[in-house]
Amino acid sequence: MNDLRTINIYYFPSYIFVFHCSSGSIADDTPAHNFNDFRFRDFAPLAFQFFRNVYGIKIEDFIMSLCNKPMKELSRSGASGSLFFKSSDDLYVVKTVDHREAKFLQGLLPGYYMNCQQNKNTLLPKFFGLYLYSVHFSPLFRPSL
Repeated sequence: MNDLRTINIYYFPSYIFVFHCSSGSIADDTPAHNFNDFRFRDFAPLAFQFFRNVYGIKIEDFIMSLCNKPMKELSRSGASGSLFFKSSDDLYVVKTVDHREAKFLQGLLPGYYMNCQQNKNTLLPKFFGLYLYSVHFSPLFRPSL
């Protein structure tokens, strides 16, 4: 069990947080844009980078699949009321999750990491990222830019 604790501490920092304001920011190389200010969090980035690497997925290709063109919403939602989307190139399925499901997935990561490391051909579903994208947030929220 100590191995899981070490893996959890080393590979799974809680998140990387980035705030993108419409006026742009030199600090994080965000260009000015015509969208609302938004927050973006990348949860357990080192873990998901490992998972993408195990399956030969380059981050540039992953981002292009998800961001190059609008995703297609799948007509049926999940039992939890989640929405599902497909990347325009049909390589990835994106599921919206609530806070509870996100915490659950984060709790699975150490064991999932060990399974993927020991068994590349696992039949478990493949997870390549956990992100938070938020446009509407409290006006009291003051990000440091």
